Amino acid sequence: MYGCSSSDRNVHHFFAMLSNDVSPVHPPLGTVIDDDSLELVEVLGVGGYGVVYRAEETCCSSPKSYAVKCLLHRSPAQSARQRQIHIREIALHQLASAHPNVVTLHRVIEDYTCTYIIMDYAPDHDLFHQILHNCRYLGNDYLVKHVFLQLLDAVEYCHSLGIYHRDLKPENVLCYDDGLRVAITDFGLATTDKVSEEFRTGSVYHMSPECQGGEFAPTGSYSPMFNDIWSLGIILLNLATGRNPWKSASVSDPTFQAYLRDPQNFLPTVLPISPEVNAILARMLEVDWRDRMTIPELRVALEDVSTFYSDTVIFEGSMAKCGWESGIEIDSESTKHSPIQSQAAELKSHWSQESFSSDIVFASHSAIDSPWVGYSPFPNDAYAMRSDIEPRYQRHSMVEERCELHTRPQTPPSMRSPCVSAESGASYPVTPNSFDLTFGGRAVLPQRKPLIIDTGCRIIPQKILISHEKESRNEA
Repeated sequence: MYGCSSSDRNVHHFFAMLSNDVSPVHPPLGTVIDDDSLELVEVLGVGGYGVVYRAEETCCSSPKSYAVKCLLHRSPAQSARQRQIHIREIALHQLASAHPNVVTLHRVIEDYTCTYIIMDYAPDHDLFHQILHNCRYLGNDYLVKHVFLQLLDAVEYCHSLGIYHRDLKPENVLCYDDGLRVAITDFGLATTDKVSEEFRTGSVYHMSPECQGGEFAPTGSYSPMFNDIWSLGIILLNLATGRNPWKSASVSDPTFQAYLRDPQNFLPTVLPISPEVNAILARMLEVDWRDRMTIPELRVALEDVSTFYSDTVIFEGSMAKCGWESGIEIDSESTKHSPIQSQAAELKSHWSQESFSSDIVFASHSAIDSPWVGYSPFPNDAYAMRSDIEPRYQRHSMVEERCELHTRPQTPPSMRSPCVSAESGASYPVTPNSFDLTFGGRAVLPQRKPLIIDTGCRIIPQKILISHEKESRNEA
């Protein structure tokens, strides 16, 4: 096969697949695509819908890297439905990527066996990596707010187009500039349906209770828009504390059961969050989605937050903990025998008896007991067992952070193994085109136009799969 052109190799691969009557396989490293202009050099992630590669330009002395998501063309029995899913993902991502906090989709190409989505590549990993391994935002009120407001802008823009992501989680938020800039990616589960009957879409950790069906969806449907807002609430807790509040927002989860009994007051008993943040989260995580906070309301409330942490917060490793979790008696006169402390201790005891794979909420910090390890899409990642991580968890005021934003060390080189698989196809595109980095300001956005699209993709023209370049976002 060496010495053959890429088109010859693809034809050979296609007919070999037909003659052997086997499922198609993803291209090996070293494959060249896009008229031999890009070479696939590294696997970044593997998911149910495809594989994400890092690709390099082949014709430059200093080649630029791109992220390339490879979507296989399945068997004829599956191809029609699978193609609809692929076209929908491409169409919705292309429309949303006009926003600076959505990963840029450059072009789409096809060969006999695959559709390739070519996007920007992000050398600074994803939000999951920044939270768990770099402790980038822990204890830093300014950075938590700065990053989360970017997410709000991106999701609000998608919603203004009638696009609902349905898989918002740290793995689908890519980081740039040492974690100061973020952009959402992976529109494989996105929809334009204002009301959906497709349940259990996305990560169970960030999935709303109504998206899981059952008693929380008595009408047999739910709102994808408000499902996104629930997911944002969990991401806010991830950013601030490095933890998940529960494993699943379902009645089978004991922690979520405790939350249901007292949603206004429960979270501060198990997570070291401030009263003002708890008030916001109680509205974001409202079980009845009709009463859930909207994004404009959320932005106003978040901008007024002075701190995300309680006065008794303790930072250990990659987590923010309550005082009782480290055996520290916060107030011996008033809390030594308090019912809340006893309840929290009981929950801690319950979680400490769980197995490694599910010990994600109230576990003590260690390489094995990290609250994120069981949740990682890369369970065998080389980073997972590191014990030499230096957390950045000193408390900073807003003013202090403005002086330190550009003195942070750069993110270390990627250590991801190309052999590691993932539960979700997290891609690693790079920074969108530069925009104003004045913190607190926002980029000038293109005019918002509502999107009306048939999610069965019957009206999306075939030319959506033709290679195309996105217009510059910086004309303004």
